[in-house]
Amino acid sequence: MKLTITSTPSFGGRSFRRLFVWTCLLTFIAFSSYHTFKRVRIKQVSDKDAFPMDTVNATFMHAPHIMAETALSQSCAAFQNEVSTAYWRRVEQMNTTQPPAKLPDNVSEKPLEIVFINHVGRSMDPVNLCALESAARHNPTLKITLHSKDATRLQIRMQTWRNRINFMYNSNQQFGEDRIEFVESNFTAAFDGTILAPWYAELLEMNSTLFEAQSTNLMAAYQLAVMWKNGGVFPNAKFVSVNPLPPLAERIIAFQSYSGEKYFGDSFLSLRPRDALIWIMMKKFLDAFRYKRNTPGWHYQLGPSLNWAIHSYCSETSPPAVLCTFDPRSGEVLFSFDDAFAAKTKPWTDMCPALNKLVNTAVGLTLNKPIFVESAWNTLMDINCPVVVSSFAPKALGFYDGEGCATFEQRAQTPGTTFLTASGEEISESQASLLASNIPKRINFLLFNDHFKNLRYLCSIESAARQNPNHDIFVYAKNAPDFLKESVNWFLHAEKRNPGLRNQLHILDLDWDDLFRGTPLESWWRRGTWMQSRWPDQNLGNAARLAILWKEGGVYLDMDIISLNPVSGMGRSLAWQLRPNILNNAYFSLEKGDEFAWRMMENFVSGFNGTIWGRNGPRMVERTHVRYCRPNLALRLLNRLTGNLSQKMCDFNIAPSERLYPIAFNHKKSFLKPARGSCDLLKTMSERSIGIHWWNKGLKGTNVGVGSVLETVMKNHCPAMFDAYYPEEIGFFSEDAIRTGKAKFWRGYEKNDGF
Repeated sequence: MKLTITSTPSFGGRSFRRLFVWTCLLTFIAFSSYHTFKRVRIKQVSDKDAFPMDTVNATFMHAPHIMAETALSQSCAAFQNEVSTAYWRRVEQMNTTQPPAKLPDNVSEKPLEIVFINHVGRSMDPVNLCALESAARHNPTLKITLHSKDATRLQIRMQTWRNRINFMYNSNQQFGEDRIEFVESNFTAAFDGTILAPWYAELLEMNSTLFEAQSTNLMAAYQLAVMWKNGGVFPNAKFVSVNPLPPLAERIIAFQSYSGEKYFGDSFLSLRPRDALIWIMMKKFLDAFRYKRNTPGWHYQLGPSLNWAIHSYCSETSPPAVLCTFDPRSGEVLFSFDDAFAAKTKPWTDMCPALNKLVNTAVGLTLNKPIFVESAWNTLMDINCPVVVSSFAPKALGFYDGEGCATFEQRAQTPGTTFLTASGEEISESQASLLASNIPKRINFLLFNDHFKNLRYLCSIESAARQNPNHDIFVYAKNAPDFLKESVNWFLHAEKRNPGLRNQLHILDLDWDDLFRGTPLESWWRRGTWMQSRWPDQNLGNAARLAILWKEGGVYLDMDIISLNPVSGMGRSLAWQLRPNILNNAYFSLEKGDEFAWRMMENFVSGFNGTIWGRNGPRMVERTHVRYCRPNLALRLLNRLTGNLSQKMCDFNIAPSERLYPIAFNHKKSFLKPARGSCDLLKTMSERSIGIHWWNKGLKGTNVGVGSVLETVMKNHCPAMFDAYYPEEIGFFSEDAIRTGKAKFWRGYEKNDGF
């Protein structure tokens, strides 16, 4: 790589070269530390090495010192000597205040206040108000403060709730008129006197779009500044208290374990005013902007800054004994991840041991929606924030009753009974047969991978067979022997549940020559144009489905579409997809020798471009439809008069997105959410959708949990697949497997997976 220097400072040649070399060396070291901090492990002590129990507060049962003051003093002095660029040198020159190494004598030993930072501004999720109320409920002598942008408007919007809070927790007006004080976030005043001030000044000079993109990071920096100046206890807006805060001035930072990594969470911080650790966090926050300038996102927020600050001074080679030794019990500040996840869905009675441990050892836990009605979380909120629970409707709080899940499961147990038209009207089986009278009763699948690895594809075949017992199922496989070998266990179990499957299912070799012969695709295939592509297999698959539809007719479905209802009522149809708004080629229902299929093959060849994803798939369908079926009336009449368009060609239905794509591609992570919190979605899909496209390619490399929406859909509509294989073989993992990294090694995805 060639490095060109356009301008140089007026240093002497040798001095400049020396400075340049040292700058590059130190920048490289800092950059390497930035990218490898995740690999540093926290040193845990054994029970015999841990702090004696009699020195730990009985209610809190944790909180040893995280860092020695002397070590921090040396650390803070060290980072002032680091070489930086001109801008960062100016930052340090403008902020010469040094963090103290010792707690000032006039600072109280008790937490001064409990401070919440609303990162959103102008609004607040009702469920987050539980964090405020529970803190006030369990700490009647401590001041509660909420910093927020546009705090005045937020106060007005929350007036009814505030009145009820004051009535219950501030009857003697010990804290003035409001038990919870709303404070307008004054960024200039907060950053003044800290090393964040020049950063904020520069942020103000950016264009408004980037400034809004940095909003979350701005509030994270604001919290650092407030912590530095005021100290106190800083739970995040989702932290629900279940016990009083500890009456001691310990510096408390709880660490957790997730995906096999130890990390310090920012859900609960208890730090002193002008604590040296906060100063280092601010420095690390700025370091992130130095290396990833103008890139909004997760990189600079509190959690990473906290971890960088601690990891920077806790190397694996020679960590200071007091600085880097932690009592494992400090993690009990927060409910364990597994317990918190289970509490959202499991009833109180199933969680007694974990909840007993919670209320006897921890201050609180972090709340995440959705929450199942009558779950342990629901009960905890009833106890710890009764005003919130009584002030808002259950759905506003993220509570779900599960009725939709029951409806979904019941409908899955009676396949082939609900017939929907393309417009969504529910009709009888005889009416559906009439609509599809010219559509061959066959459902076509394409499997163009070299080897069959993704067992989830079997769900598409099984669900289509269950919902459409009068249709033949054809699977065109590039490696049919391998598919048969890998799926034999499933077939044996599926045949037990559906004895007619042996006659219904047909596995065929994918013969490109035979498929393309006699179609507009033949010359494209024989000339090798298909090889001029970044995705040759996918484009062969795009072409093959058109040839199959022209020669055989029937329904075509991608291998990542699960059938929820019979397809007959759709008649001759295509399906619309939202975000992006386009006619997708993952579904077709066409007659044998259909003219529209022929026109699509012509357009495929004339408009082929192998370097643009989607150009020869959904975009090809869209181009064909626009050219022949959506021109102005005069052009359509001209097409008919010249024989370029038959009167029947465009006479098909276009189904709305909910029929095949109820979860849009850019919302695909909805498939990963817990099913218990998505009951309304499951019910709607079972009532309004023919099938669901689950975007295999988009979920590639994503850990999918047991109990997720995708696993629940497959488990109900493909029972034989779950009879034949363990969930882990299908690619569904427990929280423990995801956390420890075992889920990474699922064999189901293939490099050239085209769906």
